[in-house]
Amino acid sequence: MGKYEPDNTGLAIKLYPFTRSHEEDSPRVVVIDSRIAFGRLVIAGTGITTSVLAERYKAGDSIDDLAYNYDSDRFKIEEAIRCELLAVA
Repeated sequence: MGKYEPDNTGLAIKLYPFTRSHEEDSPRVVVIDSRIAFGRLVIAGTGITTSVLAERYKAGDSIDDLAYNYDSDRFKIEEAIRCELLAVA
């Protein structure tokens, strides 16, 4: 499923789904955090939802355009879209 980050009581507050494989060193690019975007999958450290990025990508926006529009690096945009498209497949 992914990695999780507990709060001080041991409850999971953030879940980082695997974006490439189920390897332990998978990058922590996207996160589910109930305190951000109502628990939707977002790029970590932002409120940018993976669903919005995937929809724009499917509508024809390039990775470079999305990275520029959201002031994010290309790798994070690619990982977010990959994760979203795998989730709905």
